Amino acid sequence: LVSSPAQASRTKQAQQQQAEVTMTTAESVAQTLSQLCPAFAQSCPYARALETKASTSEPASSTTSSESLLLNEISTCPPFREHRCAFKDDPAVLEVLRKQLELHRHASKNPSDGCPVFSSPQGCPFKDCSSDLLAQARLCPKFANGCPFKLMCSNGELLVAALRARRWDQLFGITGSVHESAKGAVGATTVSDGELANALKEGTKRVHALAERASFVTKFRKGEISREVYAQLLLRLYYVYRCMERLLEECSASHPTLATLHFPKQLNRTESLSRDLTFFLGEDWELHATPSPVVLSYRAALESCAKRNPIMLVAHAYTRYLGDLSGGQIIKRMAKKTLGLDVDEGTQFYCFENIDDGRHFKQLYRTRLDNLPLQPGEVDALVEEANLAFLLNVNIFQEILDEPLSELPTPTLSTLPVPAGHPAIAGAASGAQCPFLAQSKTNASSPKAVGGTCPVHNPNIMIPIGVLLFALLIFLFW
Repeated sequence: LVSSPAQASRTKQAQQQQAEVTMTTAESVAQTLSQLCPAFAQSCPYARALETKASTSEPASSTTSSESLLLNEISTCPPFREHRCAFKDDPAVLEVLRKQLELHRHASKNPSDGCPVFSSPQGCPFKDCSSDLLAQARLCPKFANGCPFKLMCSNGELLVAALRARRWDQLFGITGSVHESAKGAVGATTVSDGELANALKEGTKRVHALAERASFVTKFRKGEISREVYAQLLLRLYYVYRCMERLLEECSASHPTLATLHFPKQLNRTESLSRDLTFFLGEDWELHATPSPVVLSYRAALESCAKRNPIMLVAHAYTRYLGDLSGGQIIKRMAKKTLGLDVDEGTQFYCFENIDDGRHFKQLYRTRLDNLPLQPGEVDALVEEANLAFLLNVNIFQEILDEPLSELPTPTLSTLPVPAGHPAIAGAASGAQCPFLAQSKTNASSPKAVGGTCPVHNPNIMIPIGVLLFALLIFLFW
């Protein structure tokens, strides 16, 4: 646009008027200072110091003499006498100076420093582009209320949850679905005898990640789990806890080692789960409820532990209770928000009223774990059992959503319980679990003991037995 001579004249007059106002203001300030402060009586002390510095041809790198001149000029002002700063001890001024220092440090990182693109008169090269992009994006319904990608991934998963899952993947190399990864999770980590708490933590990392990546957990984080579905989870946990806590109570009475980790007053969850189920399903919920197939499998695993070695129950207690005290508290907050619950209604399961400090109690529990007097090999056995416990909990999630269940590990012959009252056990040596092992100790020439070993546990003998069984099957189905 080309301005007319009249417009140019008016613009010049306005600039002159503004300059006159500015000059008048500056003269007024200078006159006021010269009347109130002796240092400004003649003229500005800063200007005099600079003029003196220029007249002495002081090198640019030297500041000592100029600072001295400035101090001499300002010292004629009463508050600055004896070369003391009048603001040095003022906390308000010190705070201002501190903020100025922070701003200076921040400004020194400005992209315009040393960059010809950012230091150009136009400023930030992305400014116009970003403004135009925002205007265009607002035309899209998805962007009407802001950026839809800020908190969510493209598949609808919460960003925080997605990042956490991918962090587990990077650490442990997990790929594929939970169902596919579960096949190699148990037994993937071998842990030597040592501190049990750390062994359980390290030995269950992979399967722990599988539980966190279960579809049920993902849907719960996204707010896609209804009250009815959540109640199904609580119902399954009720049957699991009722069985586990009954076995812990029974076995602790005759097993002092297990008793050191039995905290019924602080940890028992059966009653709290019952209250939550009453809230969600009504007073008569127990009349219509039955254990699901996965729950029956879970209870069978607990019963097996109690029969073959009660100390193995520690793995299940560790998996459930410490999980409830840790991640369970996050689930509690999510449940209240997602399901619209007030106070603690429907979330009594996660309320540990008899534990004042959850962190302190978890540390006590881990210390008790480390102090257990375990037999050689029991640490590895507990880690294996804890992995099984995690998979059983994953199966609960999958059963609720009608998904394929994760494959559970097959118990080895050495961990199978020996039936009580078996005639071969009656004459067994003290502490023997295998009747063949007991007979091999008493009679090495027994036909059941070949080479002083058990014919079932000896792999050299298992091979011909397997061949005979295979031949028998062929004969029967020929």
